[in-house]
Parts: sequence; C-alpha cells; structure tokens
Amino acid sequence: MFKRNSGDMTRRAAAVLATFLALIHGASAASAQDAGAASDVGRGGSAAVRELSAAPAYRNPGLAAGLSLTPMPVDFGNLYAGNVGWGIAYTSLELGLMAPMLFIASNHGMGHYGSANPWTSSDRTWMIGLVSGYVVVKVVSALHAAHAAEVFNRGQQARFSAGIVPSVGGGVAIAALRF
Repeated sequence: MFKRNSGDMTRRAAAVLATFLALIHGASAASAQDAGAASDVGRGGSAAVRELSAAPAYRNPGLAAGLSLTPMPVDFGNLYAGNVGWGIAYTSLELGLMAPMLFIASNHGMGHYGSANPWTSSDRTWMIGLVSGYVVVKVVSALHAAHAAEVFNRGQQARFSAGIVPSVGGGVAIAALRF
C-alpha cells in the first residue's frame, strides 16, 4: 500500500545513527571530564577543582512528582528524591492494589457482552474502589516525592556555608552564612 523510497529510509537510519553517536560521545566526554576532575582532586589539584567536586547535589521536585505519577506500579519519584523507604512503601501499596485489579479483570475480561463470565455489580464496585485507591496512592506519593526533593535541596543548601547553590525554585541562590 505504502511504498517507501530506499534513499529516504537510508537517510533516516543515518540520522538516527548520528544522533545516537552524538549522545554517546557527549556522555563519554562528560564522564572523561569528571574522571579528570576527580584525578586532579586526588593529586591535590587546584582549589577551584576541589570546590567543583564538592558542589551540592540537586533534586528537581517537578521531576520527582512526575516520576511518581508514571502508570507503572513503582514509585520512582521517592527513589529519585532519596526516600528509598517511602519508595518501597508506596510501591508495595501500588502493587497491593494492582494485583486484585488484574485478578478481577482477568476473570471477567474487558466487560464484553456475551462473555462467559460477565461483570457483576459487586465486581464493578470493587474495581472502581481499587482504581480510585490506586490513583489516590499515586497522587499522594507524587506530592510526597516533590516535598522530599525540596527537603533534600534545603539540606544541601544548609550543608554549604556560603556560595552559589541550586535553589528549590530551579535557579541559583547564595546560601546563608553559618557561624
């Protein structure tokens, strides 16, 4: 029905390959720079290199919330924010709600008329309750992940006495002096 030009496919394949190689080269160049900075610090390199290697980490609250809202029953947001315990707890809750949903759906199919095992009102009620609970757990875990990322960032700001550090809003700020 649709006939593709082999030249067009070759150009697309070349573009994909070029993009892939550019990404790999960028990642390897960044890791080489990091390795060079680490070796300079080990040899007693300059103060600027030591200062850069001690820069604070930053967790994006929006990314943490977005990772928690993925439809997969795993709380990647809290894991990203550093809350491994809460990430495991929310993942357990999500899996605990997902298992009965899959069981009900597998027993009754997708609700087609004329199926051998039709949905009952009790099955529908259970499914609505389980799906609602799943959505609530996802939203709560996303809010918790965003809050955990903000707490992590405040802890990083407090750890460094003075200097330019990432702010919770995404920009940079000058950390308060502590004596």
